[in-house]
Amino acid sequence: LKHDSVVCCVEFSIDGKMLATGSNWTTLIYDTVTGDVQYVLNSGDNTFKSGEELKNKPDSNNIGAEDLYIRAVGFSPCGRYLANGTEDKIIRIWDLKEKKLIKMLKGNEQDIYSLKFTANGKKLVSGSGDKTVRVWDVSKLLEDPDSFKIEDDANEVNDGVTTVAISPDSTILAAGSLDRTIRLWDIESGQLIDRLDSENELGTGHKDSVYSIAFTHDGTQLVSGSLDRSIKL
Repeated sequence: LKHDSVVCCVEFSIDGKMLATGSNWTTLIYDTVTGDVQYVLNSGDNTFKSGEELKNKPDSNNIGAEDLYIRAVGFSPCGRYLANGTEDKIIRIWDLKEKKLIKMLKGNEQDIYSLKFTANGKKLVSGSGDKTVRVWDVSKLLEDPDSFKIEDDANEVNDGVTTVAISPDSTILAAGSLDRTIRLWDIESGQLIDRLDSENELGTGHKDSVYSIAFTHDGTQLVSGSLDRSIKL
């Protein structure tokens, strides 16, 4: 699947029928059976085009414009909505059925690097370079986010959030950061449950920035990948 620019992120829809990619200016959504582009979401001018429109009239709106990279994409569980996070610090939510942009979520102070919907699709979690994880109530697409910062009484976080993950039962939110730490919260209350870092008694935490995390399917374990060249379980 060829792109005109670097690809920053990819994600399958839950049913596996669609693949979203984030690149410069545009989010492309592919049909995984045919490999054809179904939709083109332009975060520069907030336009929605079908793959056929792109074939008949190539998108040239971004020629000469400054770069605007999409660094995170996420499908809702039902597959109807797609959220993307861009360098302009905005999360956009697109309705793939109605073929339009329906909401712009503002509040982050730096790039959004990770986006995940909860299993019921009622909340959207974002991780940003501004050292915050935000939990957005998208059940009614409310104007104000319900958010909490990545910090606790013991230590202040020094760097941005690179990755977020949600447990299969949607009760625990995990986030990995440039400060080498993985933090776990209760997703409803925002209370910090645990922190996994190199300062623990056994010294088994990551020694460098954490860039990827994922829960196992039963939600009992977490896998993390780091710049320290290790994967930890």
